[in-house]
Amino acid sequence: MRRPSPYALIAAAAALVAGLTLTGCGEDDPAAPATTSPATTTPQLGAHDEADVTFAQQTIPHHRQAVTMSQMAESDAATRSVRELADRITKTQTAEIVHMRDMLHDS
Repeated sequence: MRRPSPYALIAAAAALVAGLTLTGCGEDDPAAPATTSPATTTPQLGAHDEADVTFAQQTIPHHRQAVTMSQMAESDAATRSVRELADRITKTQTAEIVHMRDMLHDS
C-alpha cells in the first residue's frame, strides 16, 4: 500500500482544523426551540469560573499546534488554495491565542 505524501497529510490536517474552527463559529438557529429552563441561570457578561480558565489554558496549546501545521502548509503545500487556507488559519488561530492570553491575564 502506498503511503500518502507529507503534503497531503498537512493539507488534510489544515482542512480538518479549519473545519473544526468554523464549526464553532456558527450562529444559533433562531427556529430551534428554547432549551433554557427557569432554573437555568445566565452568567453575567465577563463572568467566568474555573472551567472557563481551564478551557482557555488547554485551548492555547491546541491552537499553537494548528498554527505550526498551518505554517508548514503555507510553505510546503502544492496548491495555492491550501496555502491561502493555511494563511487564514494561522491568522485566526494566532488572534485567538492572543485573545485567550489577554482574558487569562485579566482574570
